[in-house]
Amino acid sequence: MIPTIASSERKGSLLARYAQRMGALVDRRLSQIALEAARKEAEGAAQTAMAASRAKTEFLANMSHELHTPLSSIIGFAEMMEKEVLGPMPASYLEYAKNIVESGRQLLGIVGDVLDMSQIENGKYELIESELDISETLTGIFRLVQGRAAQAGLYLQARMPKDLPKLRADAKAFKQIVINLLSNSIKFTNPGGRIFVLPAPTPEGELSIRIVDTGIGIKESDLARVLQPFERLGEALTRKQPGAGLGLTLVNALMGLHRGTLQLQSKVGVGTIATVTFPRWRVVATPAIGVPAAEPAAVAPAGAVPRPASPDTAPLTTDTPNAPPIPARFRTSLEQRD
Repeated sequence: MIPTIASSERKGSLLARYAQRMGALVDRRLSQIALEAARKEAEGAAQTAMAASRAKTEFLANMSHELHTPLSSIIGFAEMMEKEVLGPMPASYLEYAKNIVESGRQLLGIVGDVLDMSQIENGKYELIESELDISETLTGIFRLVQGRAAQAGLYLQARMPKDLPKLRADAKAFKQIVINLLSNSIKFTNPGGRIFVLPAPTPEGELSIRIVDTGIGIKESDLARVLQPFERLGEALTRKQPGAGLGLTLVNALMGLHRGTLQLQSKVGVGTIATVTFPRWRVVATPAIGVPAAEPAAVAPAGAVPRPASPDTAPLTTDTPNAPPIPARFRTSLEQRD
């Protein structure tokens, strides 16, 4: 009788362990099924979001393309009227024609930004690279915007070191990057404010260009938001400045294509420093800098450290030739992080 009882107990123990293992396997399988279902649901949601984003981008691109040609024609006809090509016009009509030209150019700029962003998002924006003379290119950009700065009552100055190296980059994209940053500074700096353009090699052999202004500044909590497409913060809206909120987004995207970085430092009521840094392998070798490293196969180096402008610089002549140097107190207070 005793052996029978012992045998029954062993069988019961084996069945209990078997049941326990089976339960664990079932639980594991149920967890795997749930995870698989969650993964598929997440993938489906991601694909839906991507499809919606592509549809939005394609719509904006098509709309912008359809607007571009007739808008260019309107601007052309208005310019003919403004210049009185076909004969004299009343003064009030000339003013209307001037307003049409100015508004048309602003809208055309927005259309161009939307087209560029759609091409970048769809992977269709191709860089046409060449060796750029940075001093010469920045001088040309400076002359384009100095009139706007003078009208806004701003001091605008470029301080370029001697023997500034050349840069391997897309000329159109490079100009757009710098113009967008300068335009932002001009828009959000009050009359009497200062804007500085400071290109310089970094200690790591990269090339940085800093746009420094004494504008209204950006809250630290909003620095990430201003890089989002069509994002316009409260102060920007209240100032009723033109633009669709694509300027910094486009700068960030174009720098990404060049595998460089955009860094923003700002304090409300003090100003903003926008720094674009191009990787070392894009800097054309000069005796002062040496031979640049080969192009990396993967990601570009991160966290470039801008170098202050060399004291051996020559200020570019502007509409405000008496523009003072950057105040050390301002530069120090802005560059220090809280």
